[in-house]
Formats: sequence, C-alpha cells, structure tokens
Amino acid sequence: MQTFHNLDESKQEQIINAGMRVFAIHGYKKSYMSEIAHLAEVSKSTLFYHFKTKLDLYLFLLDTAMNEIMDSVNDESVYSEKDFFECVKIATEHKMQALRKRPSLMKFLTKFYFETVPEVEPYKLEYLAKSDQMRSRLVFEELDVSKFKETVDPKLVMDMLHKWTEGYMAILDKNADDKTDQEISEFYDQMIVDFLNILAMLRINFYKPEYL
Repeated sequence: MQTFHNLDESKQEQIINAGMRVFAIHGYKKSYMSEIAHLAEVSKSTLFYHFKTKLDLYLFLLDTAMNEIMDSVNDESVYSEKDFFECVKIATEHKMQALRKRPSLMKFLTKFYFETVPEVEPYKLEYLAKSDQMRSRLVFEELDVSKFKETVDPKLVMDMLHKWTEGYMAILDKNADDKTDQEISEFYDQMIVDFLNILAMLRINFYKPEYL
C-alpha cells in the first residue's frame, strides 16, 4: 500500500475516485479491476502493483471514505461550537466539502452497507460502529441543548435530520450512475441550501424565544 502513496497526488485521486465510482455502481462482486483501471487512466498491471487483490483496493477505499467523512465532521471548528444547530450546520458544510471532492463516496458507502458477499460481510460491523460513533458524538458531546424548549427532545431532532438526509441521498442514489461528477456536485450544492433552510426553520420552532 505504501507504493500507492508514492504516486503523484493527482494519480492517487484518479484511482480513488474511479474505484469508488465503479464499486458504487456495480457493487463488490460485479466490479472489475480492469474497469477501474480504465476509468482511472492507468494500466491494470499498475493497479495490481499497488493493490494485490480487488479486496485490498476495496478495503483501502472503504478506509479512505470513512476517514475523510470522519475527519470532516471531527474538525476542531465543529466541536468548538456549542450551539446545537450551529454545530450541525458547520459539520454538514464540512461533510459537503468532502462529498464534492469524492462525488461517488456516499453511494459507495451505501452500497457497502448492503453488501452480502462473504469477502465484505466481516467488515460491516466495524464500519457501522464507526458511523454510529461519529453520529453520536455530533449530537451530544459537549453540546448545549439547554436552548431547546422543554417539550423538545434533541435526540429526536437529530434523528429527524438524519432521516431527511438519508431521503435526500436516496434520490441521488437512484440517478447517480447517469450523472457526471459536476452534476453530482451541483446536487450537493442544492442539498446544503435546502438543509440550511430546514435548520433555520427548526431553530425558530424548537428553541426557547430568548435564544432566537
């Protein structure tokens, strides 16, 4: 794997994005190293030089996807903010930056969560645990939830936002195979606009009047 990091950065990016796109479209079993190599504009032998097996490449991409998402929401600027909605806003904006860099990242992860092939199945619990850990930290670690009205449960608010995001991503998932990277990036741009409007609406309705 070290040899891969010795490659020119632009070439690394081509391979990572090509791999995520092919696996996102076809799933693990029906994806081929030859197709990934073609999309990344490298030879198949080059790909196998850096990744001995398809599983090696797949797990590397999985680590890359999870780490980049976690890094985006674990940024210090996210957790230095104590206001619930402001924290969610900053975290979402950071996450969108990661998704613009990797247009196929979310579909790749979604595809992974539904994989049933024996080679991939053993890794699902580990990565699902990472995802849950990231989500739970965003909700409750040192956040000020005292601004909410007494009748509002912050856990349910976050769960509602999470489900809204899943629904939006499901719309993209249905059409992503036919979209260019630029079109996917534009979809994310619209998504963040809609999400921030929802945050503003929830803040007005769920916070105590003195905090508006």
